[in-house]
Amino acid sequence: LILGANEALSGIITDGDIRRFIASHITIASSKVEDVMTVNPQATSPDTPAYDALNIMETYQITVLPVTDFKGRICGILHLHDILGKGEFKFNGK
Repeated sequence: LILGANEALSGIITDGDIRRFIASHITIASSKVEDVMTVNPQATSPDTPAYDALNIMETYQITVLPVTDFKGRICGILHLHDILGKGEFKFNGK
C-alpha cells in the first residue's frame, strides 16, 4: 500500500502489478514504485457488507481490497480468502 497526503491511500502494488510490469518491460531494477503501482486503487469501508466487497473484487478482477476510513486512511486490507474462509458466505447473495 502506498500512502499519500494525510496518510490517505494513493496506490497499491500487488504481485499481479509486478508480473505485468516485468512482462512488458526489459528490467525492473531501475524502476520506481510509481512505475509499477496501481494509482487510486479500488477500496472499501469497514461497514461495507462482505457480499458487496466480493462484488467489487469480481468486477475489477482483484483479490485484495484496501479498507479505508472516510478520509481515505487505511484501516486494513481484505483478501478474497478472508471472505471465502468464513464458510458462511452464500454465492446467491442471500
